[in-house]
Amino acid sequence: ALRAAADARDLDSRSVEPLYAVALALTDLDRQQAALAALRRAAADRPRDPEPWLQIAALELDRRGAPEGALSAVDQALRRDPHSRRAIALRDRATQLMLHRQAVAPAAP
Repeated sequence: ALRAAADARDLDSRSVEPLYAVALALTDLDRQQAALAALRRAAADRPRDPEPWLQIAALELDRRGAPEGALSAVDQALRRDPHSRRAIALRDRATQLMLHRQAVAPAAP
């Protein structure tokens, strides 16, 4: 899958779709940092597109359990599309996870 996505990117370097495929394949291989790098490259290639940021947010939240990273990516997505329902849903989920972690965290002495 990685090779096919790389080949597709070679055929059309302007398309970010192969980068999404690479990120998915890397995520399946438990290589989240490399997947994030591919998605950040997609974001750099398409600076006005919220989709790479939505995918970064989902990866941060669902695979890495990192609501702070998800919220940062959601912020970028919402700057590009302030009415994105996916971004709002991801923001809500990330916020809920942060609040849950705060509620179950042991109190500092």
